[in-house]
This record gives sequence, C-alpha cells and structure tokens, in this order.
Amino acid sequence: MNYPQDHTGYLYTTAIPVLLGEPKTAGRAAEEIYLRHQVTAHWFGRGRNLRLLFYAKRYRLPAPMDEISDNLLLQILLDFASEQHGILALYPCDRAAEDFVARNSEALESRYVILSLPDKGDLLAPLVRKSC
Repeated sequence: MNYPQDHTGYLYTTAIPVLLGEPKTAGRAAEEIYLRHQVTAHWFGRGRNLRLLFYAKRYRLPAPMDEISDNLLLQILLDFASEQHGILALYPCDRAAEDFVARNSEALESRYVILSLPDKGDLLAPLVRKSC
C-alpha cells in the first residue's frame, strides 16, 4: 500500500525503533529497518548477534529479562524515552518481552507506540497507518 509522501517522509525520519528481548529476532528486525529506511534501531537485551553490531545501538540489560523486575525494566525504558525526540516504536522480540509489555502497557503507552513484529514487510509501516 502506498502512503502519502508527506507522512512517510516525516515518520520514517523521526521514528525511533526500540527492540526489546531476544537478540536473534531483534537482529533481523534491526537489519530490516536499517536496510529499508537507513534508521538505526535501539536494542535492549542480553546476548550477542552480529546483525545488532551493524544495525542497532545496543543497551545491555543488567540481567536476563525474566530476572529483571518490571519496575527496573520500566524505569530503564522510560528513562531512555525521556532522552529521545521522535516517535518511539517499541517492538517486543520474544515471549518474555511481550509479557512485560502486556503487564506494563499503560505506563509504556505514555511514551511508546507499541507494535508487533510482522512476519514480513515494512516494520515501520504501522506508524504511518496510525498517524493517518
């Protein structure tokens, strides 16, 4: 689907993709976003993935997601959001991240647009649809 250029140009240059969770899934998503839009994603998690080295700015969590309290992880994400200027799109990349987002959606939605990773296609396209 084609979107009006005035929306896509603005949104794609102000979008700040934030990936949360599993490094392999996050790495694929970061690569897709970068190759399609030349936008660097931000990743919060633990582990290693070569794609994340090339296509994302990485923020190492102090422990695995299932060992971090919701309050600490929420504070990390909200602190990050407070330093950003743009449209923050949060993508949970595994089941633990999805569960965390579901439990904390009210607080997160004050700063993030919460999106799901599609099986294929443009990961930032839902931002355009939400703004039209």
